[in-house]
Amino acid sequence: MNKRLRKLLYRSFDFPLNKRERERLEQALGRSKELVEERRQIHLLRQQLALAKTAEFKPQFAVRAAAKAAAMHRQQELFYATLFNTFRRLVAFAAVSLLIFIACHYYQARQWPEALNVDDMVSMVFKPALEDIL
Repeated sequence: MNKRLRKLLYRSFDFPLNKRERERLEQALGRSKELVEERRQIHLLRQQLALAKTAEFKPQFAVRAAAKAAAMHRQQELFYATLFNTFRRLVAFAAVSLLIFIACHYYQARQWPEALNVDDMVSMVFKPALEDIL
């Protein structure tokens, strides 16, 4: 079968043909049983496709999808808020535990530091020595 005739046949299903193309197709259909059979198969296939159910989204799909996205966002925010609150409590617990541990250590050693004043502690650490200056 000629490629031009096959293209003409396919185009005849989707677009209107001019007078010359219609005559040429009709003559070819009169001469070729193969072309007639192909036309019949194409016609049946198009009918089956037209009757076939297409997959569609259910009604209100966009609304449900947006609601799920918002719910996921809220869950994520809740997770971070819970994590932050838990971490804050954990830090507070660790600080109090550390203070208790230091107090217990000094109590057991019976040696309290001479300078409990923060200014004195800082000045002792950062007091430059004469050797460091020279």
